[in-house]
Amino acid sequence: MVMKMVMGKKFQLLHVLVFVHLPYSKPSLLGLSSRVEEDARIYCIEMERQALLKFKNALIDDYGLLSSWGSEEDKKECCKWRGVGCNNHTGHVTKLDLHSSYNYSLDAFQVLSGKISPSLLELHHLKYLDLSGNQFVDDHIPSSLVPSLD
Repeated sequence: MVMKMVMGKKFQLLHVLVFVHLPYSKPSLLGLSSRVEEDARIYCIEMERQALLKFKNALIDDYGLLSSWGSEEDKKECCKWRGVGCNNHTGHVTKLDLHSSYNYSLDAFQVLSGKISPSLLELHHLKYLDLSGNQFVDDHIPSSLVPSLD
């Protein structure tokens, strides 16, 4: 504890330091719940979450690549799903990166197959889409997702 003598009187500076430091402290450091941070957090948009689930339901996922996607309570936050990126301010899905990857322990590529659902068209804020290396049937790719060469 810091003590200071001013004209023969002792003053404790500890109270002043805590008071001055308090507004700049994180709630979690002060023993308060992280609810303040949680309330300020942006969550994914329900309509976009449903569109992603429709997309998943049209796929064949033999490797469980989309196992983090779901409607169970612990899987409802689509911005935390594998391959999904969201805008930190609006919660809109802006990125979907589901390119195939090589699994060295299986000595195989982990791919998605099946149909590409037109539900992706409901992701109006999508800026980045990578489905490369997967085995989708060409005639099931919605024409509006295929860039024109004109």
